[in-house]
Amino acid sequence: MLSLQFIHSFQKKNEMKLNKKLTFLFMAVTFLANAQEIKLPIDSAIKIALEKNYDVLIYSNLTEIEKNNNTIGNAGMLPNIDLSGTYIKSNNDLKQELSNGTNVDKKGVASTNTNLDAGLNWTLFDGMRMFHTKKKLDGFFYQSEQQLKLQMETTISNVIDAYYTIIRDQQLLKAIQQQIILLKERMQLSERKLNNGSGSKLDLLQAKVEFNRQKSIELVTLSDIDEAKLRLNYLLARPMDTPFITEDTVIISFRPSYDELKKSLPDNNNIRLYEMNRKLAELSLKENQSLRYPTITFMSHYIFNRSENGAGFTLLNQSKGLNFGVSASMPIFNGFNINRQIKNSKLDVLNSKLQFTQVNEQINAELANAFRKFSNCLEILSTEEENILLAREMLLIAQERYRVGISNSIELQDSYRSFEESMLRLVEARFKAKTLETDLRRISGRLISSYN
Repeated sequence: MLSLQFIHSFQKKNEMKLNKKLTFLFMAVTFLANAQEIKLPIDSAIKIALEKNYDVLIYSNLTEIEKNNNTIGNAGMLPNIDLSGTYIKSNNDLKQELSNGTNVDKKGVASTNTNLDAGLNWTLFDGMRMFHTKKKLDGFFYQSEQQLKLQMETTISNVIDAYYTIIRDQQLLKAIQQQIILLKERMQLSERKLNNGSGSKLDLLQAKVEFNRQKSIELVTLSDIDEAKLRLNYLLARPMDTPFITEDTVIISFRPSYDELKKSLPDNNNIRLYEMNRKLAELSLKENQSLRYPTITFMSHYIFNRSENGAGFTLLNQSKGLNFGVSASMPIFNGFNINRQIKNSKLDVLNSKLQFTQVNEQINAELANAFRKFSNCLEILSTEEENILLAREMLLIAQERYRVGISNSIELQDSYRSFEESMLRLVEARFKAKTLETDLRRISGRLISSYN
């Protein structure tokens, strides 16, 4: 039986040998990648997405439309000034019998008629409706801004998910390639043992089967990385085959307390959106209530009329002048339509309040759930980071025990599987922690500001 010191000595030598091989392998891969690809940090990826993503650009244009609509003129506060004019020239046959006995009978009599009207109409009072409308236009603009922010949050979340999916798969690939190197050494060792009579063919076949399984997993993982890169390029609105390399680590830097997150809930963009929906419903109610009040309008027109006739009783007729005045109108009865509109508006206000309360409760529940999952995930991550070190040490010890002939292939196979499962759990824990961190930033309204 070998002493523990002897095993650790072999373990250390094997680990140094493995580290040299892995270092050379990944230096070569990194050199080739850097020769063709540009490193893309997560901050740069998000910046590109916010500038070029199609959905973000569409919502940005919709926001610009609401900004253009948000004017006092569109609210009806400014006067309307219209200018109209006509010029008509005609050639008619004229026959007239006048009371003084004069008779006119001519053919092809030329006549012209010129008309010009410059008018101003200005609503002075409409039950405050125009002021409520202006506030609604302010609200529509704010609403569009919140919808843009929600789309930006969705885009950022999608970019982060795609970006760290690549890192997750690359970390898995790295672990798989480590396994392949170890399994290749195992095959060589099993073959040597079989040749010198100290091993069995079963051990060699088992090593080859496991080696081929890992090679198959490597190919699938490479395909997954390519697919994730295509998805990220799509989110960044650039050619699908644009080459790039990502960072290789997952950093969890957001560690707020639950009380801090609760205090920041009013910054949640969904809550802000539904709060504005409630205010818009109240303004629509006020607009409809203003229909019961009179409308007072100031009017002014400058009119010029001139007509010329080649024959007839009136050869020239011209008038011009400025007139102005005030008109007032008030609805008396219109089939109870105003009452109907007001009743429906009150129901809209009630629904908007219910929706606002519902969203508040939903976001609070979402925060509590996300924070609980995030806290648990951080504990799991800490455990798995410790566990992977133990699994790697167990694998190296099992390799040395198998090398010197004091263990069988079953023990070694169990160590391989234990290391593989530990690495998979660790990588998934890191990825899940990053996803939950993103959710907490989004819920607390800090996601956009975190990457600006």
